[in-house]
Amino acid sequence: MVAIFSQAMLGDKPTRVFGDGEQTRDFVYVEDAVEADICAISGGHGGAFNIGSGQRTSVNKIFRSLHRSLQRFTGYNLAAESARARTGNVYQIYLNACKANRELGWTPRVSLEDGLLRPTEYFRRSLIAN
Repeated sequence: MVAIFSQAMLGDKPTRVFGDGEQTRDFVYVEDAVEADICAISGGHGGAFNIGSGQRTSVNKIFRSLHRSLQRFTGYNLAAESARARTGNVYQIYLNACKANRELGWTPRVSLEDGLLRPTEYFRRSLIAN
């Protein structure tokens, strides 16, 4: 979702939010997820682990955060388009990663705010380079 929103905004194209936008997800930065995988491979003993921040973040919050961030240097000013909710999508989800912390010593390090800034900065640099 972060990549889709960022690329649309950087291309001055509309974004689309399915449903009311208040559905929530548990966002974890990709580097944190990779670190969790490495920890599980090296010390997980074949166990199953939830990898998450334990925090719910709405799709609308992600849109607003990216919009504010990208508007500063692109002038992007389009509102999100509303679309029908997708059948079968879970409305709210967040994960308890206590077992991963306890058994693997893993905890996410990158905050939601930093996790949103990093890819938008990457996409912005890519846009400038092209």
